[in-house]
Amino acid sequence: MGKKSKDFLAKNIVSILFAVMCVGAFFASKVSFSYFLQELITRIVRNSVLVLALIIPVITGLGMNFSIVLGAMAAQAGLILITHWHIDGVVGIVLAIVIMTPIAALLGWLMGQLFNRTKGQEMITGMIAGYFANGIYQLIFIVLLGSIIPFKDATMMLSSGVGLNSTVVLRDPLALDKLFTIRCDLFILFVAAIVVILAVIRCVQSLIVGRKDSCRAMTKMQYRVQFVYVIVAVAAAAFCQMNASLLKITRSFFIPASTVIVIVVVTFFTQFITKTKLGQNFRAVGQDMRVATAAGINVNKTRIIAIILSTVLAGLGQIISLQNIGSFATYSAHDTVATYAIAALLVGGATVKQAKVHNVFLGLLLFHALFIVAPQAGNQIFGNPVYGEYFRVFVSYGVIAMALILNAVQTRKLRQQRLRESTRI
Repeated sequence: MGKKSKDFLAKNIVSILFAVMCVGAFFASKVSFSYFLQELITRIVRNSVLVLALIIPVITGLGMNFSIVLGAMAAQAGLILITHWHIDGVVGIVLAIVIMTPIAALLGWLMGQLFNRTKGQEMITGMIAGYFANGIYQLIFIVLLGSIIPFKDATMMLSSGVGLNSTVVLRDPLALDKLFTIRCDLFILFVAAIVVILAVIRCVQSLIVGRKDSCRAMTKMQYRVQFVYVIVAVAAAAFCQMNASLLKITRSFFIPASTVIVIVVVTFFTQFITKTKLGQNFRAVGQDMRVATAAGINVNKTRIIAIILSTVLAGLGQIISLQNIGSFATYSAHDTVATYAIAALLVGGATVKQAKVHNVFLGLLLFHALFIVAPQAGNQIFGNPVYGEYFRVFVSYGVIAMALILNAVQTRKLRQQRLRESTRI
């Protein structure tokens, strides 16, 4: 096995193992492909923005941002208010976003200030701060709401008139999803076309740029990756159209195109901002804060901006997710948001210090595929679906633990290398 192959396996071992587990669990579960496909698409659309919210903090050197739970809390506050005010439909969703944004931005700013005082410990700091914020959240909605904060709603409040019920049911579920839908088979063709067009554009741009600056041109491996993307997209679209049974399945359900448009906008926003001067500052700070400071970059301000953007995007993602579900547990819906989003990103091949858009969607595909089939596989193999539930939770935390261990090992090796280089000088 060549060095390139070994490096590829080393970088993608988590994704490869997950893919193998997904295939094995799918056949063991004996679930119908139509059910699997519909659930998979629904979950990917539901959670994409939440995972995308992690990219900016990662490239800024803040690690996996456990503090996105703050954005989720802000989103839930917005949804609680629009439900209380009886504002339905897309107008209600937009208003919830308007309410969420300043709250999430403020919480992100406070978290950024805290991160700047705990440099190097951002992940654990974000986790602990999330628990603290959860305590304040519960204080507001359990104790203060209805007693100090005026709030009267018999359908939402506890019988005592103080505190919210444990579940908030949205008045108009799927408000954003059902605004504009498209048949699944047509959506697959559309996605395949977009993949091909983007791959062609990137290759042409690389050829043009490479004539002027060879350093900015794509490598042979990057060309191969683009070629693989095109082949997979075209093959998937062709297979769906040529297979009669699969075509029947894909024509039987619809994709929430309106929500997909929001996901595409957030994706392009994330890509765009990394190409700007601010994005360059993000990367510079993430690579070496001392070098960034020497280059005239305000490191603390840059880190705060990264966290604010991440927290606001997480709030948007939580609104998209909860409107899709139609209800949420008032005091616990945000608890596992960060854990599952981080696990999905890591499964997609990201690391604590590096993440790209393709890691998001690959991770969502693999992570949710396993989540769908694991309970049924546990039931088929052991006669109890609980085993599958335990397994997928174990895998979620296991992936995060593995990433932290690998990051610690890599950081130690890097420090030793720098020490040796400084000794030689």
